[in-house]
Amino acid sequence: MIHEIGLSIDIKRAPQHAAYLVRHTDLPGFTPAQQKLIATLLQNQSNHIDLTQLNEQNSLPPRLAQRLCRLMRLALIFASRRRDDALPAVELRAMEETLHVILSHGWLHQHPLRAEYLEQESQWQSYVHWPLLLEETPQV
Repeated sequence: MIHEIGLSIDIKRAPQHAAYLVRHTDLPGFTPAQQKLIATLLQNQSNHIDLTQLNEQNSLPPRLAQRLCRLMRLALIFASRRRDDALPAVELRAMEETLHVILSHGWLHQHPLRAEYLEQESQWQSYVHWPLLLEETPQV
């Protein structure tokens, strides 16, 4: 929801706006460290990934914050239509730093825009040495 508030303010700078709101709003139930983590995740929701920010937050170990960032970025790609019937069955497999995103056979071809977003995301994650591999289940 905070991601979408950022989008409603300014689509081009949505990550910055969403992060600003979290940093400068009283969020009962969250510690300052947790707020910083949430803001950092929001700041890294798309495009360039700032590992320094993820490593400097002090709510979680950096490696765990990085994993949360990866998952959030994928979730935003898959859920951007905000319809449960548009969500694919996705299986994730992690091996070391490599994340395998496994979709049903033909899904990437049937959803070319999403496939393009996922390919772009694979590129963004590769820039910070996070291998992201897109796969489909074999045809039955």
